[in-house]
Formats: sequence, C-alpha cells, structure tokens
Amino acid sequence: SLNMAYDDNAFVDFDSVQVINKFQSKEIEKINKLKNKKIKKIKSKYSLFFDNLPVKNNTKTKVLIAPTWNTDFYKLNLHYSIIEILDKHGIDYEFKPHYMSFKKNEFGKEFLQKKNVVFNNDIIKEIYRYSDLITDWSGIYFEFAYLNKRKPILVQTKKKIRNLNYTAVNEQPIELYSRDIIGKVVDLKFIENIPKLILERNLSEPEEINNFFNNNFYL
Repeated sequence: SLNMAYDDNAFVDFDSVQVINKFQSKEIEKINKLKNKKIKKIKSKYSLFFDNLPVKNNTKTKVLIAPTWNTDFYKLNLHYSIIEILDKHGIDYEFKPHYMSFKKNEFGKEFLQKKNVVFNNDIIKEIYRYSDLITDWSGIYFEFAYLNKRKPILVQTKKKIRNLNYTAVNEQPIELYSRDIIGKVVDLKFIENIPKLILERNLSEPEEINNFFNNNFYL
C-alpha cells in the first residue's frame, strides 16, 4: 500500500509515482484529491524485477522466517517461539530480519547465535530455494507467493501502520485485502499449528495465487 505503510505525506512532492497494481493506482487518485495534487501514475509490470530470476518449486522443506519491522513481532518474542516450534518438529529454516529491525534495535542476536540460526540477507534472488515463508506484515509475502505459487504463513501481529490517517483515503490497502486470499493467516493463539501448515499441500494454491495476481497486478 502507498498509504498505510508510508508516512501521510510520503508521495506529495513527487511528480509521478510507479504503480504495479490496481490498489496503488486508486490510492494515487485519492491522494491527488485529498492533497490537491496532480501526481501522475506510471503503470509498471510487477513481474519486471523477477523476469531473470530462477523460478522453480522446491520439493525439500526449508522455511524462511522473515518478519517486517515496526510491529510487535519481537516484543512478543515470536522469533523465539517459532524457532523453538520448528526445532521441535525438525523443520529446516533460515532467518531474515528486516534491516530496519537492526537499525531500530528491535531484537538481539544472542539467542539466534546460540541456536546457530542461519541468517540470509540477500533473499529475493534466492527466494525460490524456500518451500515456505513465515512472516507477519512484510511485503515479501507477495514476492514469495508470486514466484513460488505457494501461500505464505502470515502471523497475525499488530498491523504495520505508519500513517494513522490511512483511512482518509478510503481505499482498502492491498495488505489487508490479500492476506486471506494468498496467505495462511495464523492467530497468535495457534502458532503451534505452523508445522502442520508447512507440511500440508493444497493443489489449488497455484491457481488461486495466479488468479489474484492476474486480477489485481499489472503483469
């Protein structure tokens, strides 16, 4: 979303903004109206960045844990809990914190280093290597679903809202609209069910994901 995840006036000084989906396009129209601006929309293929990346299905179970920043993921110690759950079930994983989580000191590395957790900070180029993704509100879940045709696991932490006035635009942010469509939303009370979600396979997922992107993104 150009609205919920960014500061209220993040785009008002731009002459034009690249948009990759219909939600962003509508948001620019509403921002122009609310802020009395004439920002031009440049429609761009969402797939442009991914055209030269390897795309393949990974049959080996390997999970990427990639929470975003500015939620309560770390305050709730969910990185501890999820790692312990995956270890208990013998599920292989790697961890990718958002770089802003490091900058904001949202968590310490000591526990992760003690557990010999593997960090991966160059993930987009290698996202095809993972069979599953666990995140909360990171936009990486769009990339993962698009490339791997597999629904990511989305832990229901506090929403990532950087614009408290986002409802003034009166357009549903794509992060909210898409969660139940291309993701498997997990309430905090049921994170013990994550291994079950990782191991299950639903043959309808690729079709559901393709339909979502075909209907909403500029491909």
